[in-house]
Amino acid sequence: RNLSNHSLISLEVLTPFIVTVVSALLFIFVEMKLKDPMMDIRIFRKFSFSLYNIVSFFFGFSMFLSVTFLPSYIQLSFGYSVSQSVYAINPFAISMIFSAIIGGIMMTKIGGRKTMLFGSILLSVFSIIFTLIHTTPVSFYITSILLGFGLGISMTPMNHIVMEEGGRENQGRSAGIVSIMRSMGGIIGPTLAGFLISRIDFSSFFVMDELLRTYRRIFSMVSASAILMVILSVLGLLSTKKPMEGRVCE
Repeated sequence: RNLSNHSLISLEVLTPFIVTVVSALLFIFVEMKLKDPMMDIRIFRKFSFSLYNIVSFFFGFSMFLSVTFLPSYIQLSFGYSVSQSVYAINPFAISMIFSAIIGGIMMTKIGGRKTMLFGSILLSVFSIIFTLIHTTPVSFYITSILLGFGLGISMTPMNHIVMEEGGRENQGRSAGIVSIMRSMGGIIGPTLAGFLISRIDFSSFFVMDELLRTYRRIFSMVSASAILMVILSVLGLLSTKKPMEGRVCE
């Protein structure tokens, strides 16, 4: 609400932001001092662990942006009702489910890091295609299925790599951390998109055109996030000290 009604440098926006940053720093400081911390911050010293948690953040950013704004985009573009728009993203969801299974199979064949890179590349390519080509209901269904396929392929190896990099003794903590990072991306992404929509002048005669342009910017954010996932996945693959052929995760 503050972002919608005030500028980014206003007191109403800066105050909660500063409080959040200071609270996070205090939390890290306290956790580093404890013998038995709630969340062992020292685990982030492992480069690959931190890297793939950042990948998880951008994955959540992309996934929740897509899931949150696809139904309203369908209503806006094609005049679907609320119930019709919900049903219209079922192919997207089904594609994610089946591609997640495929991602798990690929992970046993070529390793987690390579599967993660492959899924990130698919996601970036398919998200760009979706942003450019979704002018009819048929093209929307096709491109949204492709988008869901890219998301699903990336999901399984990402979780596995983080838990493996965290170590056998920290698997529970690693699973919780990767889930938190994904959720953080899922919060920040839709929040930024909502901020863009809140800046639209709904009293304008050209409000529909402005809404469509804003939705294109939102889906472009998905593409940008996916491209960052590709870059980080390449770094993760290059950081492997020695290849481990035939294992579930590299």
